[in-house]
Amino acid sequence: MKLWKRVKQALGYEGIDETKMSDWLSDSFCDDGFQSYFKKRDLIILKSLALANSWDDVLRLQGKRLELLQLLAEAREAKKSYDKQRATASRDKPDNPLS
Repeated sequence: MKLWKRVKQALGYEGIDETKMSDWLSDSFCDDGFQSYFKKRDLIILKSLALANSWDDVLRLQGKRLELLQLLAEAREAKKSYDKQRATASRDKPDNPLS
């Protein structure tokens, strides 16, 4: 219980900014470093799954892979949303702002 209190105090769960998180995911999705991290982490998990010794190991590794795939899906969705907002903004922007 003391550990949980320390973690909660250190992280400070108040003030989670969904917009900043979405912006970060959108920027990260196109980054080569993010793509390389995702590929490497997924490959490590898949190799570990092939060598799993017990059902518990299989379930744990599947959970890790699902979490990784969820992160990729959220980043992809944030990027689509950002691109859609940018396209809408550029479409609604007047051609000549001085006229």
